[in-house]
Amino acid sequence: MTMHKFCFVCFVLLFPLIGLPVLAQQQLADYKQAVDEVNCALAKKMLVSFERASLAKGIKDCTYEAVVKEVRKVQENKTKGYKQDILDILSKVNNYKTKVDNPSEYVLFETTLDNLAKYAVQSYADLCNEYAKPGNSICKDFNQASANLEQEVAGIVNSALNEIGKNTYGGEKAKTRTVPDKPKPGKTEPAETGEQNQANDGNIAEVSDNSTPGTGASLASIISTIVLVLLIAAVGWLYKEQQELKEQLEDIKMMLRVLNQKK
Repeated sequence: MTMHKFCFVCFVLLFPLIGLPVLAQQQLADYKQAVDEVNCALAKKMLVSFERASLAKGIKDCTYEAVVKEVRKVQENKTKGYKQDILDILSKVNNYKTKVDNPSEYVLFETTLDNLAKYAVQSYADLCNEYAKPGNSICKDFNQASANLEQEVAGIVNSALNEIGKNTYGGEKAKTRTVPDKPKPGKTEPAETGEQNQANDGNIAEVSDNSTPGTGASLASIISTIVLVLLIAAVGWLYKEQQELKEQLEDIKMMLRVLNQKK
């Protein structure tokens, strides 16, 4: 077996594995984009509900940095504390980007994004519950707004999972997911007006995340083992070839000595 043939065999065996890191990067990029889009939708909903619609409209880029930049422009009047609460919620949502560190199986992405969706909707509800009072207009028409947020977030999650599932083990499950029914039209959420209430500081409850990133390690370990075996085989083959060349060289030297002696 010549060196060229051996290299060709190695290339054929390794070629299917070459594209895996690229696919994994794309899956992770789709996942992180979904986290940004959920954060964007949640931020806009919270700003509008706290009568800061103009700032919500100012969010043109859904990256975390751009969203936070607009939220920091909030100027609190009578109601104090909600600005920092919103920033804390957005930070926790953004931290979901680190919850999938070894992408492989579809179920890992699905579980984590579903937990994110629950956290986003619950955080909005908790924030409104803390600051909405009978004498103010904060979180007016909460039921309608919450239902709209739930549907929007579900749409973002499902769209991301459909993309991720195209090249992920178990991804066919994404096709069976459903989006909540669109809520019936209600009153338009209030535009930005002055604040009218005194409010207390509130604590934002976080929905626990039960995802287990370790489940994604199985495929990666198998791939690593295959690559390691191929590398060991290549080293062994090269060592064998080197020994054969040494033996041939010794034979040539011996023949030269014999010829020199005859002369």
